[in-house]
Amino acid sequence: RGETLFAAGDSADACATLVSGALKVTRITATGDERILAVIHPAGFVGELFRPFMQHDVIALADSTLCLFSGQRFSAAIESY
Repeated sequence: RGETLFAAGDSADACATLVSGALKVTRITATGDERILAVIHPAGFVGELFRPFMQHDVIALADSTLCLFSGQRFSAAIESY
């Protein structure tokens, strides 16, 4: 809980499916206020395929388990299938 999984500006070299828990996608305004843009529930997906998320922080709202994929391997799997 409270851990930043992806930070705004991170390289988009990974993606993940949320197995359990909850995530929030946020941005910080110019005045320092947090804006929650989305809440991710189990089976939700974050990362490389959803590049707009890479412009925002993805933070665990609760103890969470994710299945993390290498971006390159995930792209290769999509091309193969």
